[in-house]
Amino acid sequence: MKKALLALVWLLIAIVGCSPVNSDLINGDNFLNNKEYFKAIESYNKAIEKDPKNSTIYFNRAKAKNNIEDINGAVEDYTVSIELNGNNPQSYYNRALIFLDLKRYEDAYNDLTKTINLDSLNSSAYFSRGYINYLMEKFPQALFDYSKAIEIKPDYEEALMNRAHLKGDFEDYAGAIVDYDSIIKINNKNVDAYFNRGYDRGMLNNIDEAIEDFSKVIELDSTYKDAYFLRGDSKRIQDDYEGALADFNLLLALDPKNAKALYKRGMTYLDLKIKDKACEDLSKSSQLGYPDAYADMQKNCVKEKKKVKKTRK
Repeated sequence: MKKALLALVWLLIAIVGCSPVNSDLINGDNFLNNKEYFKAIESYNKAIEKDPKNSTIYFNRAKAKNNIEDINGAVEDYTVSIELNGNNPQSYYNRALIFLDLKRYEDAYNDLTKTINLDSLNSSAYFSRGYINYLMEKFPQALFDYSKAIEIKPDYEEALMNRAHLKGDFEDYAGAIVDYDSIIKINNKNVDAYFNRGYDRGMLNNIDEAIEDFSKVIELDSTYKDAYFLRGDSKRIQDDYEGALADFNLLLALDPKNAKALYKRGMTYLDLKIKDKACEDLSKSSQLGYPDAYADMQKNCVKEKKKVKKTRK
């Protein structure tokens, strides 16, 4: 009986002794959740004074500091949190994201690798490491990381998009299209997925399907200028010059000084044998600096001067 009472007394002492630290930590967490970051930091400062070896306090204060853009302070706190507890993958991950913003890619890569070692199902860590591998031109490793992120989280739109881009960069257009198909199944409003799939379909010479995708982009976003351009260009490939002209007109209504669109419209006018308008567009495009416009203007619009024979006196 006496032992039981003694244990209860020690338990009460422990609870009372810890309550000031817990109180400040709890207050800090409440302020953090309410986005009152300066008040959160004040509470965490008090909590650290009473419990300087508590990694959680440093971790939470780092989050608050990051939200007020005290980047160096956030990194310092994440570092201390890691020193006190090296088994929290989120500390490494959060610090990695800061390093990524600072373009400290090797540091970010190392922290993400540590995150993955501690939490092998962290799809975001694989995704971010894949992005760094891509920036560092380690393309096979980037492909591996994006694929791993997708394996863990099959509906990971951003990872599917980045993997599709990477496949397209290496002319695996069919593989990229499969990823864009997956994105569209997940989110049928993703205009970039339709646009990129249209581009890759065009690269495979599936022009009708490409036009269908560009039309869907325009249906979802009537200001998507590149979709008008590529749909117009695709129609021109099919000798649908009137259709191409209509798209270039729509694009130039949105962006009157688009030198490439002026050039393409000028060439379409030539296809339609409307030479005066063609030359006008080629001239404007040339003045705006589009490189091919000047040569085609010289070829199609500049009359050769007649050579005049000199007569002897």
